[in-house]
Amino acid sequence: MISAQQLHTGRISLGLNVAQLAKLAGVAPNSIWAIERGADFKASTMQALESTLRDAGVLFAPGRVGVKMHWIQGRPESAEIRAGVLGIINAERKSRGQAPYADMEGA
Repeated sequence: MISAQQLHTGRISLGLNVAQLAKLAGVAPNSIWAIERGADFKASTMQALESTLRDAGVLFAPGRVGVKMHWIQGRPESAEIRAGVLGIINAERKSRGQAPYADMEGA
């Protein structure tokens, strides 16, 4: 299971705010806020968040604080999550007048 710091670092690495990750993972934003501040939550909530971040390309090292990014190819659920993350990132870029990324490799 990931730590609160890994959750926060993974979310930030993807460029997501709490509401965006909550929507992708199907959990309440307040749950993410609380977990990132050290609260204990149900295993199912933690698993949903961890799976969403993994499917988006975040790699977690057991017993370590940080994360690495890796874009997983060939898994339909990963493609769906990556597309959702890319859409969120591109919406932010558009609002700042920046060109959108064509794929997650550039994000």
